[in-house]
Amino acid sequence: MKTLSLCLALLILAAGCADSASPDPEQWRLQEAKAPALATCEVKNLWWNALPAHDHAPHVARLLPHHNLLIWGGGSRNTWDAYRLHEGSHFRSQNTWSLLGVSASGERRLSRRVTATNMSEFFIQDAGVRETTLALQEHPQSSASAVMSEDGRRALIAHCVPAGDKKLQELVLWDLDANSPLHRLTLASELRLHNAESLALAISPGGHHAAFVQQASDFNLGEDQPVILHTLRQDDDGSFTHATGELPLFEDEVRSSAAFPVANMTYSPAGDALHLVSYQGRHTRLSTLDLTPLSPLLPTRGAFIARPDVYSISQRHSPMAWSQDGVWASVAQDGAVELLDPARKLVHRIIAPDPAAMELHWDETTPATFNTPVSITFSPDATQVIVHFSKGVGMWGCAPTGAPVSGERSASLTAPEATIHTAGPVHVTTQGPTTAPWIAGTLSVNEDATEAIFTRDHFLWTPRQREPLQLTARLEDGMGVMESAPLSLSPAAR
Repeated sequence: MKTLSLCLALLILAAGCADSASPDPEQWRLQEAKAPALATCEVKNLWWNALPAHDHAPHVARLLPHHNLLIWGGGSRNTWDAYRLHEGSHFRSQNTWSLLGVSASGERRLSRRVTATNMSEFFIQDAGVRETTLALQEHPQSSASAVMSEDGRRALIAHCVPAGDKKLQELVLWDLDANSPLHRLTLASELRLHNAESLALAISPGGHHAAFVQQASDFNLGEDQPVILHTLRQDDDGSFTHATGELPLFEDEVRSSAAFPVANMTYSPAGDALHLVSYQGRHTRLSTLDLTPLSPLLPTRGAFIARPDVYSISQRHSPMAWSQDGVWASVAQDGAVELLDPARKLVHRIIAPDPAAMELHWDETTPATFNTPVSITFSPDATQVIVHFSKGVGMWGCAPTGAPVSGERSASLTAPEATIHTAGPVHVTTQGPTTAPWIAGTLSVNEDATEAIFTRDHFLWTPRQREPLQLTARLEDGMGVMESAPLSLSPAAR
């Protein structure tokens, strides 16, 4: 028995040594892995919604099965969109803030709002209820952005700090639980950006690695100078290491033709490799230890402008994602999403059901772009993948998601009569199960929809009539729609 135990111990030790000696930290352990779910079934298109949600690629795309929702948000727009997983139906929430991050559980969100003095303010919401403003010095909204780690515990914030008559870029790795900075890094380059979408940011799933590339056509960088990649790593002793390297580009990718040279920057699930896709699709994997390439040559990826029919920044996107069981999804040069198993064998190719080219309305010199992917998200059980194209959203997988059992649900409104004269709140009470905090609401006054903002349990609105009013609310979540009974308000006698 002792001899057998010793042999087993030696075998385990040898296996561990072989794994640690691997030259590529992102290699999958094929001897331990089962066949991926999507490689063992017939992958079908489960639903398709042709409604485009935003003008650009999403800043956030998070699949929340326990809410029956895909949450999809734009980085600079005061809305978030949701798609019900069992059928693909869509609804939208209007807010006074923009969504920047959602934790894997869906219980924490990172957002940004603009103050009355036109400054950016970051805050987190836990379960959509408790709100905490980050204790960060205010900064102009045009040059501030952030990304949050998957566990929701850390964020990488990029903003500018004054230095005489200039504005320098500062990166802050923030501990969201303690609401305090873990590390600050001020770069020597001057920052002059059009908007926050010009910033390329990435943070690893556990928040111990972060990367940044400043990309814009009008900052102080000559065409003959390389584009610099900045990375930040927290070591085992808690210290931080800042490293820089030249952004890998094709030889013909000149600075003047690539105002936004990064089409994708994503960490691997283990956080040990950084994937970069350039403006023209050059795909590079770098070690997070020393920024050395992990592969000499990788297939060129597709990189496309999300909405060429909208007058906007010409930033290309090349999304990629990983499932829990090792399937890697990325975009081919023809615009298809390729699913590869851990051995890098093709499992499936996903093409938009409506691949027609988009019609251009503002610039006839810009070539038409077909329906291209802008976001890829796997379900936690790895049996489904959702792809957001420039003209719609679809789910592919082994089997459809079952419809949620909602039970009896209702909503009611309450408000003081003074609401008819002032911008007072209209309170909402729901009965029955909901998928809170992901609920969107629309307030109608005398059957006309208003621009009221729904926040957790009330509407904020500005009344424009002085005659008697009849208010109704429509609430939407992952279970469906709730309509409130009418609430009548009459102006007080004067």
